[in-house]
Amino acid sequence: MSLFMGFQPLDEGVATQGRRSVITMDFYTILSDVYDDLFPAEPSILRFLTDTFSSCQRVLDVACGTGTYTIPLWEQGKDVVGIDLSLPMIEQARGKLQKMFGRLAQGTSDKSPTTPQGRETDFPKAPADIFQIGDMQDLSRIPPGSFQGLYCIGNSLPHLDSESQIRLALKQFLRVLSPGGVLLLQTINFDRVRFDHSGRFALPTLKGRRAELARFYTSGSDSDHLYFESELSLPDGKRMRNRIPLFLLTRNRLEAWLQDAGFGSQMWYGSYERKAYEPDTSFLSIVVARVRGT
Repeated sequence: MSLFMGFQPLDEGVATQGRRSVITMDFYTILSDVYDDLFPAEPSILRFLTDTFSSCQRVLDVACGTGTYTIPLWEQGKDVVGIDLSLPMIEQARGKLQKMFGRLAQGTSDKSPTTPQGRETDFPKAPADIFQIGDMQDLSRIPPGSFQGLYCIGNSLPHLDSESQIRLALKQFLRVLSPGGVLLLQTINFDRVRFDHSGRFALPTLKGRRAELARFYTSGSDSDHLYFESELSLPDGKRMRNRIPLFLLTRNRLEAWLQDAGFGSQMWYGSYERKAYEPDTSFLSIVVARVRGT
């Protein structure tokens, strides 16, 4: 029986899910076209994922983007599924998979498809099964305990609007993980954000072959938020700007909310090289937490 009996894909024509919208705005549609150019797979991240989920066969990638790390884990033999709110991102991910896995993507073969690394599998059998529109606040379509591992990286969790929404997402993560399951979360280290004289906190500018993305934070509308501002520059000279609020998800907050949600042990890191987390100097905030056993 398939792991995802009863896991029904979201209607991709639906425009909103509660307060969260399926992102189809022009900025994100264009960004999805150059996403892999600006955010190529980083070996250190893939090593971290591989090591963290070494004992996990079924893994869920929440806010998967274009599948940058979902597909390599599938190649390694994981039964992995990626979900994202952005339809353009999901379409890019499916397109990449279709190019990489001919018979799998076509869904026309009765035989188990074989990946370039020689892995044979009957799970799942089409890109639409591996990559789905999904909201981290509502994973009710997934049966409880379906996954042994779950990760949400790329500073995705702070895109939720409030403490209540983040707590809800953590509860959803717990529900779909099996006892002893592994959760990996990565955000920017908000403890070290200090605005300069111009009222900005600069992030590294991303420079690809096809685009450039300047990024910085500015103060938010209240003490719980800041604004993430970005400017996308394209080869044709076109520039697009975007401004969205982020929740200030500090380590102390996340540590406490994970405990409240029902997670047990936590290991904290300041980089994907597993350097110790330092609140004043670490660029990233990474936590690996385990579901308490039964």
